[in-house]
Amino acid sequence: MTPTARRFTTALLARFPRFGRGLRVLPNGDFEAFVRAPRTSKAGVLVCMSRGTDVWVRLNPPNTFYSIDTPRELLTIVQGLLADDLLFVVLFTNRKWSGTTLVRHGDQPAQSAGESARLLSWSGKHDRRIRATRQRRPAGGTAAL
Repeated sequence: MTPTARRFTTALLARFPRFGRGLRVLPNGDFEAFVRAPRTSKAGVLVCMSRGTDVWVRLNPPNTFYSIDTPRELLTIVQGLLADDLLFVVLFTNRKWSGTTLVRHGDQPAQSAGESARLLSWSGKHDRRIRATRQRRPAGGTAAL
């Protein structure tokens, strides 16, 4: 295991031992560890993984990933996701992926004009879609007829 993988897996397994069943060490020393989501969820799995010195958490649906800087942050994010306190927000502009972030349950995600959002919770109970915000017309412009 790489030093990064060792630091993060040690913290992860000490706090969340159930990730141990889904832990694998890749040939280059990186790690992947996962737990399966509840049946009511579209999340599929919660995966914690390293690639070199980068560490990420992600769910199964496309573009649901979040970069992690420290083992402490990993534990905070995993706890928040598993408790449904944090949700993934996948942003789209014209149906194309434009970004991913996390938001606290009950908070409204920040969206740029024309951006729609898909919120995914661990349990599936708080999943929802938010329509694109309207783009503002330029001042003094006229509507096309």
